[in-house]
Amino acid sequence: MKKTFGNIIFFSLVITLAAQLNINLFITDFKLSVAVICFPAFLFIAQSFPVLPVTVLGAAGVFASRLLLVWFQSGRLAGAVRSYFPEVIFYLCYGLAFYLYTRRSGGRLPDRNKALLPLFLIDYGANLVELLFRIRLGAFTPKAQASILLAAAVRTAVVWCVLTVFAHYKLLLLKQEHEERYKRLVLLISKLNGEVVWMKKNTALIEDTMSTSYRLYEKLKSADENGALSKAALKVAKDIHEVKKEYLLIMRGISEALNEELEGGGMYVDEL
Repeated sequence: MKKTFGNIIFFSLVITLAAQLNINLFITDFKLSVAVICFPAFLFIAQSFPVLPVTVLGAAGVFASRLLLVWFQSGRLAGAVRSYFPEVIFYLCYGLAFYLYTRRSGGRLPDRNKALLPLFLIDYGANLVELLFRIRLGAFTPKAQASILLAAAVRTAVVWCVLTVFAHYKLLLLKQEHEERYKRLVLLISKLNGEVVWMKKNTALIEDTMSTSYRLYEKLKSADENGALSKAALKVAKDIHEVKKEYLLIMRGISEALNEELEGGGMYVDEL
C-alpha cells in the first residue's frame, strides 16, 4: 500500500513537471503540453500504473502549479482560477478516457500501432471539451478544429515514437539477459559433464570395492565359526551394492538431462 501511494505521488509529480513544457496556440491560457504523453509511457513501463488516482492528483498539481506561477509573476490570482480551471477538465477527461480504453485490454496498452487512432481520438476529444469550456461554440471554428487536430496528431506521433524506443530497449535488455543465461547454462553443462566423468571413474572404484568386500565375506565365511564377521562383511558388500545402484541412477539422470538440454529445440507451453 505504501509503495502504491509512493508511485502515485511520483507519477503525479512527473506529470505536473512535464506540464510546464507547453505552448499557446491561438487562445490565451489554452496550453498544449507534453504531460499527456506520460500516460501511455508510464503504462508501458510500469507493471501497474494507477491511471485514475494519477489523473486526479496530476490535474490538481498542474492547476496548482499554474496558479503558483501566476502568483509569483504578478502577486495576485485575479482571474487565474477561471483561466486555468478548464485545463483541469482536459486532464480529467483525458485520464478517464484513457482508463476506459486500457481497461478493455486488462489495464495494459495494446500494440502501439493499434493504439494510434484511439490515442488520437482521446487527445482530440479532451482538447475539444476544454475548448468548449473556454470558448463554447467557437471550438467548432475551422481554425480551432485544425489546431486541436494538429496538436492531437503531433502528440500521438510523439507517443508512438516513445513507445517504439521503449519497445526496442526492452527487446535489447531481453536479448542481453538471454545471452547471459545461455553463458551460465553452457558453464553449468560443462561442469556437469565434468562431474559425470568423475562419477564414471568412481563407479569402477565402487565396483572394485564391492568385489573386494564380497571376497572378504567368502573368506570370513569359511574361517569364522560364529559367522558374525562374515555377516558384517556381507552387509558391507550389500550396502556398497545399494550405493552403486543409487550412484548409477543419479549418473543416468544427469546424463539424460544433459542430452535433452543439448538436443531439445525449445520449451513448450505444457512444459512451462
